[in-house]
Amino acid sequence: MYPYIHILNRVIPSYGLCIAAAALLAGFLMIRRVRGSRIKAEDILIVMAVTVGCALAGAKILYLLVTYSIPELIEALRRGEYEILTGSGLVFYGGAIAGFAGCYLGCRIAGCRMAELEDTAVPVLPLAHGIGRIGCFLAGCCYGMPYEGPLAVHYPHHLFGLSPDQGCFPVQPLEAFLNILLCLWLYIESRKPHRPYFLFFRYIMMYAVLRFLLEFLRGDVMRGSYWEFSTSQWISAALFLVTLFLSVIMKNLHKPALQGKK
Repeated sequence: MYPYIHILNRVIPSYGLCIAAAALLAGFLMIRRVRGSRIKAEDILIVMAVTVGCALAGAKILYLLVTYSIPELIEALRRGEYEILTGSGLVFYGGAIAGFAGCYLGCRIAGCRMAELEDTAVPVLPLAHGIGRIGCFLAGCCYGMPYEGPLAVHYPHHLFGLSPDQGCFPVQPLEAFLNILLCLWLYIESRKPHRPYFLFFRYIMMYAVLRFLLEFLRGDVMRGSYWEFSTSQWISAALFLVTLFLSVIMKNLHKPALQGKK
């Protein structure tokens, strides 16, 4: 693929470029969507800055934990091999969980509530994630299982030791496409009356199901595996159950208020 892009005689990692583009597009769309509300553009920028910072840190930490053992990390840092902290490699779920905590912290700093940002922020999240997956595709990471059918992907031999003759399932473009569909559905739902955190819970639950199934189509080995399931599949199952439980609780809490509005 194209792990690096040459722009103005500079070599730029395509993965990092896609992540930056995703963050900028998400911020732009969120600022446009809060026009006319009590939330200011400055509030969005504060929340975005804290959220993105925490998300990147969380994504890197989970990547290190599923890639190396604790003794290996300690030994590498003891030898001064700090490049493992700054090199490529991120795990979405680590970024999602830490990003949620960062969003909460950012809202506290900006003086707004997370529920006020739900309609604005949640539909944008899968769009940004989809752009990030395009970065994965360009970098050649998270490649799919062996596959020779329609749209099979052939990676250059210098990426991850794969033979150019070995076709792979296009799992990253498929996930990007599904994320865009999820973005459109969430945007439509955001324009309808709904109880607090409905969009957030639906986003987590739907993506958890998609990610659990997509993991079966992946062929890369650097993602952790426990009892025949990957790390991301275990996290998907846990998040689905937790959000299902919380959505039932929130539905019961807000049912009287919704009935009173009829």
